[in-house]
Amino acid sequence: AKRAGNEPEVKKLKDEIDDLVGDIGGRTKDKMAAARADAPVYAKNALAAADNLADAMGQLAKDVNNKAPANKISGDAAKVKGALQDLIDQTNAEPIGAIDKLIKTLNKVDNASDKNPPDLPKLKKQGAKVAPQGKDVSKLTRDAARKCEDPAQTHLINGCLDQVEKQMPKELGAIKDRINAPNDPAKKAQCADDTDALIQRLEDLKDALQGKLDDDEKKMADVMRAVDELARLGPKLDNAIKTARDNPGDKQNPKRIKQVAQELEDPMQKIHDAALNPEDEVPYAAEAIKNAAKKLGNAAHDNDKPAAASATKELGSAARDLANKAKGVAGAMQAYDPQSAKDLLKAADEVNKLVPAYARAARDALDDPNNEGKLDKVDDLGRQLKKAADRAGKAASPVPEEKTMRDAKKRCDEAMDRIRGAAARGDKNGMRDGFRDLNKAGDDFKRAYRRRKGPIKFLPTDDTDPMDELKRLWKKFGVGKDRMMDNPKDKKTNDDWNDWANKLKKAQDDAIKEINAPKVAAVQDVEDALNRLDDAARRNDAPGFGENARDLVDKTKALNAMVAAEPDQRLKKDLQDALKTVPNLVRQIVNDGKDALKNPNDDDKKKKVAEDADRMGYPLALAKKLLQPTTDRDIAAKIAKAKKDHADLKGAIRDNGNVRPAKDELVRDTKDVADAVRSILGALPPHKKDNLAKIADALEQAGRDLQSKDAADKPSVAKQSDKIHDLLDDLQAGLDADDKDELIRAKAKCKSIMASLRDLGEDMDPMSLLDAAQDLRDALGNLMDFSLDWAKDQGPGTSDKARNAMDLDQALRELEGTNPGGYKPAQSIDSLMAALDDSPPIEMAVADAPPVGNTFEEVIERVAWDVRQAVNKCNDPAESQGLAEALARLAAAAKAGKRQEMIVAARAVAAQINKLMKYLKELAGRVAAKNPMYQDKLIKYAHRLRNLSTQLKILVSVKASSVERDNDQDETLASITRVLGNALTESLTTVSIVKVSILKERN
Repeated sequence: AKRAGNEPEVKKLKDEIDDLVGDIGGRTKDKMAAARADAPVYAKNALAAADNLADAMGQLAKDVNNKAPANKISGDAAKVKGALQDLIDQTNAEPIGAIDKLIKTLNKVDNASDKNPPDLPKLKKQGAKVAPQGKDVSKLTRDAARKCEDPAQTHLINGCLDQVEKQMPKELGAIKDRINAPNDPAKKAQCADDTDALIQRLEDLKDALQGKLDDDEKKMADVMRAVDELARLGPKLDNAIKTARDNPGDKQNPKRIKQVAQELEDPMQKIHDAALNPEDEVPYAAEAIKNAAKKLGNAAHDNDKPAAASATKELGSAARDLANKAKGVAGAMQAYDPQSAKDLLKAADEVNKLVPAYARAARDALDDPNNEGKLDKVDDLGRQLKKAADRAGKAASPVPEEKTMRDAKKRCDEAMDRIRGAAARGDKNGMRDGFRDLNKAGDDFKRAYRRRKGPIKFLPTDDTDPMDELKRLWKKFGVGKDRMMDNPKDKKTNDDWNDWANKLKKAQDDAIKEINAPKVAAVQDVEDALNRLDDAARRNDAPGFGENARDLVDKTKALNAMVAAEPDQRLKKDLQDALKTVPNLVRQIVNDGKDALKNPNDDDKKKKVAEDADRMGYPLALAKKLLQPTTDRDIAAKIAKAKKDHADLKGAIRDNGNVRPAKDELVRDTKDVADAVRSILGALPPHKKDNLAKIADALEQAGRDLQSKDAADKPSVAKQSDKIHDLLDDLQAGLDADDKDELIRAKAKCKSIMASLRDLGEDMDPMSLLDAAQDLRDALGNLMDFSLDWAKDQGPGTSDKARNAMDLDQALRELEGTNPGGYKPAQSIDSLMAALDDSPPIEMAVADAPPVGNTFEEVIERVAWDVRQAVNKCNDPAESQGLAEALARLAAAAKAGKRQEMIVAARAVAAQINKLMKYLKELAGRVAAKNPMYQDKLIKYAHRLRNLSTQLKILVSVKASSVERDNDQDETLASITRVLGNALTESLTTVSIVKVSILKERN
C-alpha cells in the first residue's frame, strides 16, 4: 500500500495492526499476571517480549504518521513481525497450541473407545489424526527448546517431550488393537490407560513449555541458574590467576583473587540451598571435617605452623557444625529410622572426641618435627577421624540402596494407610503428618533407586524405566495432597488419591523387582550388623556389642534362609558356595570382639576385629555380585578381596607368620582393582572419570611400593598396606557416589579452599596464592559439572534423541562461552544435528570466489567470503576462527530450506560474533594508553556487532518460522546482513592495524 502511494490504506492498516498488537499485549499481560507465581521466568520473558512488540509498533505508527518512505516502513514492519515472532517464541504459543489440539483429539479417541461396542468410524477417524498431530507437537517443541535461553527449561522441555514420544507408539498400538478387537475388554482397558498416560505426559510437556515447575524441578532450575552465574565468574577467576602468574610481584594479586572468591560465594550458596535437604547437611559437614583434617595432617608433615593454625580453626568449626546438624537430623530420623539415628549420634560423638586428640597430636608433631612416631600418630588419628566422619555421613544418607528402597517402600505404605485413616476421621493434623512422612519416604526411595542406575550399574531402559513413572507420579503428589486436605471425605477425591497411591505402589514394586532389591537387602542387613559390631568393639561399648552380636547372628540366619528358598538352583548353589565361610567368620569376630572388650586399652585387639570384618566382607560382596551381576558389583568384589588380603597380611605380621605370600597377594590385588577401574572409565562422565583414574593410579603405585618393601621390615610393610586400605576405601566411595554425593564433596572442597585463601595474608608467597587459586578453579569446575548432573536428574528421563537435543544446546552454549562447567560435547554440532534430522546433510563451505546476488542467501554467502578474506589478512586469525564457517552454515541452511538448522546456525553466528566482541573490548583496554582514538573505535565496533548479531538472530528466527516466502522480510534480512558484513570486515581490519602498527605485535 505504501509503495502504491495509497496513504488512506496505509493508515487504515496501521490502525488495524495497532489494535491487534494492543489486544495481544493486553491478553499477554493478563495471562502472565496469573502465571507469575508458578512460572516467574516464563512470565518475565513473555512480558518483556510484549513490551518489545509494543515499542516496535510504536515506531511503525510514528513513521506512518510522519509519512516516512516505503523502505523505512518496510523495515519497521519487519521489526514488528520479528517482535511478534519473539513473543510467540517466548510464550511457546505454537507448540502449546499443537498440544491442545492433540489432547482434544485424544479425548475424542477416548470417548469413541469407551462405548460398548466402540464407535468404530469415529475411533478410526480420530485415531488417524494422532500420529500426524504428534509429529507436529514434536517438531514445534524441539524448535521451542532450541530457541529457549534458559538451560533448565530447555532440559525440562526436551525431557517431557521424550516422555511423550515414548508413549506415542503405545497409544497408536492400543488404538489399532481396540479397532481390531472391538469386543475385547482388555483392549478397551489398555486403550483407556494408554490414552490417559499420553494426555498426562502432554500436560506435563505443556507445563514445561509454560515454565511451571514442581518442587524437584524448581530445585533443578535454581541449581542450573546458579551454575550459569558461576560459569560467568569462571573466566574472571582465570584472568586473576593469569595476572598473578604473569606478574607475581603485583601486590594487588591477593585482593583480585579474594574478590572473585567472594563473588563465587553467593551462587555456591544458591546451589547448596537448592540441592541439599536437611539430612544432607551431615555428610556436607563430614566432608568439611575431612578436608580440614587433611590440611592439618599436611601441615604437620610440612612443619607449617601458620597453615596448621588455620586448619585447626577450620576443623573446630566443622566439628561444631557436624555436632549441631547431627543432633537435629537424628531427632527427625528417630520417627522412621531409630537405628540410623542412634548410629549417627554415636559417630558424631566419636568425631567430637577425635578432633581435639587429632589437633593435640598435630601440635606435638609440629613441636618435635623429627619424631616419626609422632607423625605416625597424626596419620593414625587422621585415619580414624576420616572414618568416623564417613560413618556420620552415611548414617544420615539413604544407603545402602536396596535396603533403603525396601524400608522406604514399607514406610510409604504405612504413611498411606495413616493418611486414609486420618481422612476417614477428618483428622487433618494426622493427614498432614502422614503426607510429610510419605514425602520423606518417597524421596529416600527415589534417591536410593537413582543410586543404582548408571553406566556401570543398572542401565535405564528407554521403554519401561520405573524411574520415569516415579518422577511423573511425584509431580502430581502436591495436587493430590492439597485436594485431600481440602476435601478429606469427598468420594472422588479419595478415589483419585487411592488410584495415585496404587500406581505409586506398582512403580515402587517394579523398581524393587528390576534390581532384585529384597535379596540384596538381606545381604546388606548382615553388612550393617557387622559394621555396627565392629563400631561397638572399637568404642568399648559392651552393651552395644552384645546387642549387635545377636543381631548379626539373626541377620545371618535370615540370609541363609533366603538362600535356601532360592528357586534358581544354580544361583542357590553359587550363593551357598560364596557364603560357606560366613558362620565361622561370625564366630571369629564375636570371640575377637569379646577379647577386645576385656582389654579396652589394647588397640591391636580392636584392629583384629576390624580385620575380621574385612574378611567377612568378601563373601558378602560375592553374594551381592551373584544377585546383581553388574560391573560395579564385580569391582566391589575385587576391592573386598583386596581388603580381605590386607587383613591376612596384617594378621601374618601380628602373629609373626610368613608375610611374603600375603604381601604378594595384596600387590596382585592392587593391580587387578586398578585395571578393573580403568576398564570402565570410558563409560563415565569426564569429571567422575578423572577422580577415579587418579585413585586407581595411586593404588597401583602403592602396590608397587609395597612390592619393593622387604618382607622382613614388618612395620614398613604394615604402614604401606594401611595406605592401600585407605585408597581402597576412597575408590569404593568414588564408585558408590551419586551426583549429590559428588556435589556435596565439591562444594565442601570449594569452601575449604576459600577458607585457606581468606587466611592467607597480603604478603603471602606468590606460589601459595597461585596454588590455592588454581585449586579453587579446579574445584569450581567439578562443582559446576556435578551440580548440572544432579539437576538434570531431577527432570524427566531422556532417550538418546533427547540427550542429543540437550547436547546440541550445550554445544552452542559452549560456543557462546556461557555453557556451565566448561562442558565439552562428545559430538560435533554437525553430528548432533544429523542425529536429530533424518534428511540429507547440507553442503556447507565458504565459497572460493566472491558470490554475487541480492537475496538473503546470496548476501550471507558474500559476507562469509568477505569475512574469510579479512580473517586471512588479520594479524591473528585465531581470534575470529569459525566466524566465516558459521556464516557459510547459515547461508547453506537457508538455501536448503532447513528451518531448524537456520536457527542453530544463526545462534552459532551470534556466538562467534560474541567471541570477537569480547576480544575487541580486551584489545581496547590494551591500546587505551597508546592510542585512545583506536580504543574508542574498537569499543564502538563491539557494541555495533552485538546489536547487529541480535537483530540477525531474531530475523532469522522469524524467517525460519514463516510458512511462505516474504520479500520484505528477506530484503530487511539482506540489508542487516550487508551492514553486519561491513562491520565485521572493518573491525577485523582495525584489529590488524592495532596489533601491527600500535601494539607492534607480529606472528
